[in-house]
Amino acid sequence: MNRHAFLSAICAEPNEMVHRLVYADWLDDHGEAARAEFIRLQVRRDGLPPEHPLVRWSLAREAELLEAHGVTWLADLPPGLERPRWHRGFVEEIRTSPAQWVVRHTEIRETTPICRLRLTTLQQVGELVDAQPERLAASLTGIEHLDLNEQQMNDAIGAAFLDLPEYPKLRSLHLQRNGLSAPGLEVLGTSGLLTSLDTLEIGFEGTTTHALSDLEPLLYSPELGKLRSLRLRGSRSGVDSFTWLNPPPLAASLERLCLSHCQL
Repeated sequence: MNRHAFLSAICAEPNEMVHRLVYADWLDDHGEAARAEFIRLQVRRDGLPPEHPLVRWSLAREAELLEAHGVTWLADLPPGLERPRWHRGFVEEIRTSPAQWVVRHTEIRETTPICRLRLTTLQQVGELVDAQPERLAASLTGIEHLDLNEQQMNDAIGAAFLDLPEYPKLRSLHLQRNGLSAPGLEVLGTSGLLTSLDTLEIGFEGTTTHALSDLEPLLYSPELGKLRSLRLRGSRSGVDSFTWLNPPPLAASLERLCLSHCQL
């Protein structure tokens, strides 16, 4: 196999680590030991819990390799990628607008296994759903992690996402500093967009304040049956933040819980 064949296999099956590790062996055989080491480091770290003693050492070594070789490695990708982030040995995450992603996603995905998006300029979502919903939905196929933090998500933008003809099978959804109203949260709680989620991060810092009763339609949603990690930030609900745990709709499945800035 040549480099192109390896990259095609990795991009086609981004969660199959065997492809990446076999590619690392090929790189070793072709004089690219640093690139091979970086892939192996990140693949191994991805399977470790954050508190594992090897994680800190691995992060430090990864940073050294990126400092020495990152610019060269990025030169193999399409130009103009905003804030690329490396996961499991490859750039899996970028920041972009919905309009730019719809135009460039095919070109980008031919060279690196993008499965994480940090979207900006969210008002474009409504425009794209009105004009070319199938094209937007197709571009999001294979996206597993959607980061909308700090983008002032509101009810209108949320409704546009929910009007997509097909939802991406998200593993994580990040909604820090959103502007969703209580009715907007209720609508989100009924959405199939949540069905595959393992991780949900939602926060209301800024001008939006919610009582716990506003959050219950979301926290009690039957669509969250696969949720394992919940970060509920800035609800300002104090010790009442714990009342939804009894009876425990999510407590039976949650493995990680963060209640920062909830005025406990």
